[in-house]
Amino acid sequence: MAAGATYEPIATSSPSGTTTVTFNSFGGYTDLVIIAVAKNDTTAGQLLMRFNGDTTGPYSRTLLVGDGSTASSSRSAPNTIGLTGGVSMVTTADTFAMAKANIFSYTGSTNKTVLVEHSQDLNGSGRVGRYVYLWPSTSAITSIEIYTNGGNFSSGTRFTLYGIKSA
Repeated sequence: MAAGATYEPIATSSPSGTTTVTFNSFGGYTDLVIIAVAKNDTTAGQLLMRFNGDTTGPYSRTLLVGDGSTASSSRSAPNTIGLTGGVSMVTTADTFAMAKANIFSYTGSTNKTVLVEHSQDLNGSGRVGRYVYLWPSTSAITSIEIYTNGGNFSSGTRFTLYGIKSA
């Protein structure tokens, strides 16, 4: 018997001129995946995410980043999930940040783990990063807010939410 597709598209948003996108209609999956291709309009800002409106966290974070000449790692406890690892998206034409966030066991009764992979052209240089976040909540995730803390999302920005069914 052939295996069926496991990634199922749930929703897509292509915002422009706004700072926030919220996904709050999903269910029936074991895990979620968000694919982001984003940039800001005239003001650089980070690409951020939070669950269930939680603005205080803390979201425990371990990160590994590199820019082609140096690599670093660190641990911290920010009050949000950084999809661009604390680096602002540039506003240069056709220069988008890309991120993938795997949200594991989002309905489970244990703390929620998120794996973020990020890459970005920084207008002549670049950066890649891998981040692991832990949201210390045993509540199911019912709302995912993706937002920027500077400017508005620019035309061409796209967020897609996928569900992963159990095997």
